[in-house]
Amino acid sequence: MSTPLIIVLAVVGFVVGSIFWILPSPAERRRMKLRQVAYSRGFRVKKQALNELHSSLEAESENATYYYFRLGKFPGLGGRQIWVRKDESWVCAGEGRGDFDLSGLPVDAGLVAVLLSSSEVGFLWDERGTPDQVELMLNELGSLAEGKA
Repeated sequence: MSTPLIIVLAVVGFVVGSIFWILPSPAERRRMKLRQVAYSRGFRVKKQALNELHSSLEAESENATYYYFRLGKFPGLGGRQIWVRKDESWVCAGEGRGDFDLSGLPVDAGLVAVLLSSSEVGFLWDERGTPDQVELMLNELGSLAEGKA
């Protein structure tokens, strides 16, 4: 092979490789869809560990967890209540002790915790679920925040 041909192939390979490096992977595209559902409902998303929600909690998983939350005024929710999934039930780890029914939240979606307070509602999860499960969790949180559940 001639030297110019090798140089052209190397440059083309470098350009094509760079383009594929920039494109999102299928897993990143799936997470973008999940987050887009939350953004469209006024929720924000940030990477956060369980023990950052409340000092008494320990991070149970090495997997990255993401906090989907919405700020606002929710007068029906008193105190800062953090509900953590233990075995097959929800346990309140916050200051307030509300009597909320969280059984409507999907169990198989990787949900780790739910935060309910008078200024913020949200959930912490590992983004294993589907867009439909995100929609279900957002609807359930909306019902809890409005006092319908």
